[in-house]
Amino acid sequence: MKRLLSWVEKYWWVTALGAGLVTCVGALLLSIGASVWFDEGYSIFIAKQPVETLLAHTAVDAHPPLYYLLLKWWGGLFEFNELALRALSALFAGAATSLGLMLTKRLFGLRAALMSLPVLLLAPFVLRYGFEIRMYSLTALIGVGATYALVLARQTKQKLWWAVYAALVAIGMYTLYVVVTLWVAHLVWLAWSSMKDRVPVRKWKWIWAYVGAVALFIPYMPTFFGHLMHSVLSKVGTEVTLTKLVDVVTIFLTYKPESSTGGWVSLALLALLVGLAGLFVAVFRRAKGEQRRHLMLYVFMASIPLLFFALMSLP
Repeated sequence: MKRLLSWVEKYWWVTALGAGLVTCVGALLLSIGASVWFDEGYSIFIAKQPVETLLAHTAVDAHPPLYYLLLKWWGGLFEFNELALRALSALFAGAATSLGLMLTKRLFGLRAALMSLPVLLLAPFVLRYGFEIRMYSLTALIGVGATYALVLARQTKQKLWWAVYAALVAIGMYTLYVVVTLWVAHLVWLAWSSMKDRVPVRKWKWIWAYVGAVALFIPYMPTFFGHLMHSVLSKVGTEVTLTKLVDVVTIFLTYKPESSTGGWVSLALLALLVGLAGLFVAVFRRAKGEQRRHLMLYVFMASIPLLFFALMSLP
């Protein structure tokens, strides 16, 4: 067993790439026979327009233009073949899986990364949105990449990684506005870590990464604020209640809303969640130093977006 783990660790990149390939192929296989629905059709329509028209459309759309521009380039290579367009999203999903495994190994070690492998490969939510002709899998890749860059920036103290992080934050905002909730989670974690280390606010050098990200997003700021002022952005339709939170869990784990989840499945999910909560508490108690800090990063990334949407949904 030790020899096997040693080999896996030595050639970890093979495992990570293999997992990404499985995610990519799995998403594409699931897409076979699936019809192009309205949002996907809209993506294709926008991507087929001349660049000037594309930018004009996104100026009054709920989403920024980066994904549509990438889709336009990709579609031009493959004559807007439906499977090829879905393959682009599947490639992003696969890359996000590979990078997520590498991040987990760096933060928590080889065994933790191997334990997370089935979760990443079999998550219905990831596989379902992994082939959609939308910007969701690209956003996932940007989010994982930015989190990795953030971790590397803190660990290595190199300005290069802070610059990469700033660039990815800006790129994320050019892709999907709601990714800002992840950036807020990162910011809260950095502030929490700095206060825990008793670093004075005036010495929070990581703030400059956010300044850089804002500077990179300035060209699109007028359009973004125009969206806010003219209610182009999608609103949270109903209050985030306990039922809605349960919906989030069931959709993430089974891709079925709470109302369509049967009794036995509900019982199994409850047992799974209780088990995971107990496991997290046990791991958190055993974790020391940086590992405990990294666990808190995951807690913030999971909870702050939910809190954000809950507050936004209030009347």
